[in-house]
Amino acid sequence: MQIIHHRRPLPLLSLSLLLSLSLSLLLLLPRRATACTGKIDLIICMDASGSIGFQDYITVQNFAVDFIEDFSSAGKSFNGEAGLKVGVYMFASGNVKLTSNPDLTADYAVAKAAPKKSRKSGGTSPEHCFDDARASFTSAGGGARADSTKLVLLITDGEPNNPTKANAASAKLISDGVLILGVGVAVGSAANADKKIKDMISQPVDEHYVYIDDFDKMKQQLADITKMVCPIDCEGDWTEWSACNPSSGTRSRTFVVSKQAADGGDGCPPPESGE
Repeated sequence: MQIIHHRRPLPLLSLSLLLSLSLSLLLLLPRRATACTGKIDLIICMDASGSIGFQDYITVQNFAVDFIEDFSSAGKSFNGEAGLKVGVYMFASGNVKLTSNPDLTADYAVAKAAPKKSRKSGGTSPEHCFDDARASFTSAGGGARADSTKLVLLITDGEPNNPTKANAASAKLISDGVLILGVGVAVGSAANADKKIKDMISQPVDEHYVYIDDFDKMKQQLADITKMVCPIDCEGDWTEWSACNPSSGTRSRTFVVSKQAADGGDGCPPPESGE
């Protein structure tokens, strides 16, 4: 597994400056952000509710596309059953799966095209996306893997219509071991709306939430989040081969571990023997 670190902001600001600043920064800054490889199942929950304006929703779509591109290092992390899989869902009064058959795709082109599909507006009910994500992670036809790192990226503008239902649905995901990350868009000065988003994501919320009002802060937080969720392979070194055992005619060596595997990374190898 390889972790790649470069600087790349994911464009998302609020109100009238959203598109112009996003486009300007895309032209000025390098294309690669932090990315990682490994067995990861990622579902993006995009808020398509009526409270998000037309231009703001275009930016939400662009954010999702750029996140898929950057998180996967332009598709390199997609590696069939051994790599990244992505599901893109759009919620409002209900939820629409923009990727399907299976819900999580290992096809980079399919994943990148999904956020651009037609919008269906309505209320703000993220619980429908959470419930569908939970079903996709656990059902045989969802495309998820039992031993993968599982993530949900919530992109929303604030308070759900029914916070009790939304919080209960997110709590079920978290209890299943799913990490929920939050991105606040067009939250403005509504501090309560910002808090309502944090109520739906994993603890500690300051490590798992980004409100896009500061590009330097955003870049660092997204880089930290990516590093945290990347599968970590076992690290260490092999000892020298032992002397030949006269009874068996074999020699052996062991792997001295300096860092244990975590989050679905490749495990440490067992001792080896050979002639």
